[in-house]
Amino acid sequence: MSINSLLQLIVERNPETTGYHIAEALWLMLTIKEAGIPTDGKPLQQPPEQPTSKPASASLNAEHQQADLYPLGASDSEATSAQTTPLRISSVGTLPHAASIARALRPLRRRVPSRHRLRLNEKLTAERSAEENTLVPVMLPVPSRWLALHLVVDHGRSSMIWQETIQELHRLLIRQGAFRDVRLWHFNSDTDDNELRLFAGRTSTIPRRARELSDPEGRHLILIVSDGVGRAWHDGRLTTAMSLWSASGPVALCQLMPPQLWNRTALGREIEVRLQAKTAGIPNTQLTALPADDWGDAMPTHNTLLPVVTLTPESIKTWVGLLIGRPESIVGGYALDRVTKPTAPQRPTDVMPSPQQRLQRFLSLSTPTAQRLALLASATPVTLPILHLLCRTFLPMADQSHIAEVLLSGLLYQTSSDAIDPAADAIVYEFHTGVRELLLELAPFKQSSEVIASVSAYLEEHAEHEHDMRVDLALPDHSATRSRISPFAHIRATILRRLGYEHLARMVEQVEARCEENAKSDEHFIEFNQQQVQENAIKNYQLGLVAEEQLYWNQAEIYYQQALAISSEIGDRQIQARTLHQLGILAQKQLQWDQAEIYYQQALAISYEIGDLQSQARILHQLGIVAQKQLQWNQAEIYYQQALAISSEIGDRQSQSHTLHQFGIVAQEQRQWDQAEIYYQQALAISSEIGDRLSQARTLHQLGLMAQEQRQWDQAEIYYQQALAISSEISDLFSQAHTLHQLGLMAQEQRQWNQAEIYYQQALAISSNIGSRLSQARTLHQLGLMAQEQRQWNQAEIYYQQALAISSEIGDRLSQARILHQLGIVAQKQRQWNRAESYYHRVLDICIENNDQYNQAHTFHQLGIVAQEQHHWNQAEHYYQQALAIKIEFNDRYSQASTYHQLGIAAQEQHHWNQAEHYYQQALAIKIEFNDRYSQASTYHNLGTIAQEQRQWNQAQYYYQQALTIKIEFNDRYSQASTYGQLGLLAEAQEQWDKARNYLLQALLIFTEFGDQYNIDFELENLARIKTSSNDPTLIIAMAKVLRVSVEEAEQMLRLAASKSQ
Repeated sequence: MSINSLLQLIVERNPETTGYHIAEALWLMLTIKEAGIPTDGKPLQQPPEQPTSKPASASLNAEHQQADLYPLGASDSEATSAQTTPLRISSVGTLPHAASIARALRPLRRRVPSRHRLRLNEKLTAERSAEENTLVPVMLPVPSRWLALHLVVDHGRSSMIWQETIQELHRLLIRQGAFRDVRLWHFNSDTDDNELRLFAGRTSTIPRRARELSDPEGRHLILIVSDGVGRAWHDGRLTTAMSLWSASGPVALCQLMPPQLWNRTALGREIEVRLQAKTAGIPNTQLTALPADDWGDAMPTHNTLLPVVTLTPESIKTWVGLLIGRPESIVGGYALDRVTKPTAPQRPTDVMPSPQQRLQRFLSLSTPTAQRLALLASATPVTLPILHLLCRTFLPMADQSHIAEVLLSGLLYQTSSDAIDPAADAIVYEFHTGVRELLLELAPFKQSSEVIASVSAYLEEHAEHEHDMRVDLALPDHSATRSRISPFAHIRATILRRLGYEHLARMVEQVEARCEENAKSDEHFIEFNQQQVQENAIKNYQLGLVAEEQLYWNQAEIYYQQALAISSEIGDRQIQARTLHQLGILAQKQLQWDQAEIYYQQALAISYEIGDLQSQARILHQLGIVAQKQLQWNQAEIYYQQALAISSEIGDRQSQSHTLHQFGIVAQEQRQWDQAEIYYQQALAISSEIGDRLSQARTLHQLGLMAQEQRQWDQAEIYYQQALAISSEISDLFSQAHTLHQLGLMAQEQRQWNQAEIYYQQALAISSNIGSRLSQARTLHQLGLMAQEQRQWNQAEIYYQQALAISSEIGDRLSQARILHQLGIVAQKQRQWNRAESYYHRVLDICIENNDQYNQAHTFHQLGIVAQEQHHWNQAEHYYQQALAIKIEFNDRYSQASTYHQLGIAAQEQHHWNQAEHYYQQALAIKIEFNDRYSQASTYHNLGTIAQEQRQWNQAQYYYQQALTIKIEFNDRYSQASTYGQLGLLAEAQEQWDKARNYLLQALLIFTEFGDQYNIDFELENLARIKTSSNDPTLIIAMAKVLRVSVEEAEQMLRLAASKSQ
């Protein structure tokens, strides 16, 4: 590109660009190139060690030695010559909530008139010149960002832990645009200089004085980024510099450690305060210091006040409020004593602690999350990227501070680093002798296996990606073949041994060893003979099955892809088809429908090519399930019909049974009860014929589920008990727990709370015994629902939180979304609107994260109810319409009914009678279309209320009677009470006192049966009003019979109810 073309392009993109700007940019490019300044985002470099000017202090007072965090260093007693295998892997982002932090900084983007730059105002110049009849230029200040930022980064020895976090923060602050300028400075807090030495940028070695950052105009903000561990924090150098800076402008510390660890850093020796600003942009010396608590001591008058923030959106938002002078924004901080402190803590060198002492100290002082991270790390080589991976995979709640807590705990030492590449990610850490073994004894067996599998899968998947860094994995030499196999093979063998698959572990090592022996010097494999390669493909396929069985999805996919690559190379179409089929199943288990269909179609094409009818039937069956899960009923039926035809042709009775079972589910989900029953009975007959007891139990369970959906309680229980008997006979504990769970759900739907609790507790006990965490979470979730239905909000929340903890532990994000949804409903029922909205938005985040648009509809629906309860009508309708649009997009016509019904309620509460009736009629039409007779009752009831409000008595009576008939038909006695109550109010409005009394007494009787005190009180108030209007002397006697109390007690209750209604 010529220089003229470049200039033209620049001006087109930014018309305000001048020649001055272009010249400056070209000069900067040349300067960067000549100086060798990195432009590719490499890690920050530490400045060279400055010569020390005074000896380091030996140690701190005894009271501080146990609690302090120690800077990292190499072991004094252990060799660091472990053989390592160099590997390149991608780094993991370490600044969570970056987008939220950027949003929190937005208030700082305000513009103010510049004090130095002016520009000509053409309009005012023209007006002034016309008025004075001479040219009078009018110059106005150019609007500019309010503050410039000095980002002062601590490069002490512990800073290597935070390198990536600091880089991401620096990039965020530049891109966010809140500041007029962002200048980077760094210092080394571990030197022994007499004063703080600053260095500009990333790589400068020229020391600068701290006073250079002072701004007399007060329009510079200084943000220090550090963990507070280095020596300069203890000896007063930083306090002196901050005192200087605080006199001219705002200064704050971005503490990288979490608040619970601050007392183990230099801040633990200072006075904790709360800081408040009365106006915007004032220097720290003008901040108001308040005690940290209500009974705190008087505030010191000449200490340096330092606000402290963390890298969380909430903390940043409060700090920004302090900067812009919001009185309600009170930031935690410290009053720093300017008197010189003792130097930083040093690890005693005379006596090395034992492994037990190291571990005991760590467990007694560390946070629970850091303890869990240490247990996870004990099962893998330790590097920063791997620790980030463990946090992301197993501890989503963990952040960089927990990693620092582990690395600075004294459990680990630094074994090696690449002298050419001093990046923190290239450093390998090792546990001190004996510590790893002690941690592995504490770690659950399954957890350690999962860690090894996850790390192995991640390393293979991300090797040689862009933005990668060197990682040396120190893998011990356990066997003679170890030196001849790759780190990946060793990790795979370790996984298999710990899972009990010793023969497969040896198989992996033998295959890898053979490959290495036959490798050429250029590291390319020589050609194997056909039999050897085929054997290798089959072994990888078997390893994939093992990993899939253990729920190691990533590892399983790696094995399958290796098997697929080998079988494709040698042209073994049968292994290709089997592997593609299994990859489809793997994608399906992870709800990756499109990917699953691609794999199945590829497998199907090969099966047609080689004439494998049995594989064709199985693949078509799986394609039917994929279509079914996406509510594509017609497509699912086509696939099932094709699968059934092939199974019948080859006489595969078991496959026929399975496909007929799936036909039944498709019909059931479309509420085609009779057709579903036919399919299930056909499947049951075949499975009984061939003695497939497991399939019999499964189909009987499904028949029970279908009867339950139709509220045919007795029939449902018969089917469930039959399924339970078979599961017990064949010792299928998982199916037993599943069926007991459904029996509990059925009892719950009949409001038989005690019986439901018994079933749920039985299911929970079995799930706990077999270690099925997913089933435990599901049953705890249902116990929460049952408590919720009884308005036992605290108990419901306890169950939900237990279920949520398990779902988080096993990484089941979709279950987390369902539980958070219910927690939102619990908060909503208690009118805790903000909490409810918070839960629902967390659900939406998970749905978006998993590309689950369909389930977003349920959450939008619930957000609509929250807005509706607060009378935010427009917002409520907006949410309902969003829910409706998704349901229409997914052709979920049945679910549309509930949203139309809710839109009707919103219109009804605004007295928009015609609109409400229109929505209710749409909901009713859908329910009739799908033969959902039971749900029709609630819509008829609401239509009756609308007619009653418009004094259309006959129409209201008709709707209420329709609702009551359905509720009686389905034996829903509790719901009958609300309709009897409305019929009573309808009769009262027409002064039909006898009818009103009888209906209201019937409602009172049912509410009394169910112990619903809230509605009992409501009906008593209605009856008190009837008594006053009708003066019926028999009313009290009838009421006494219903309540089973004396006439005098009934009369007293009625008088009390009358006084409440007044």
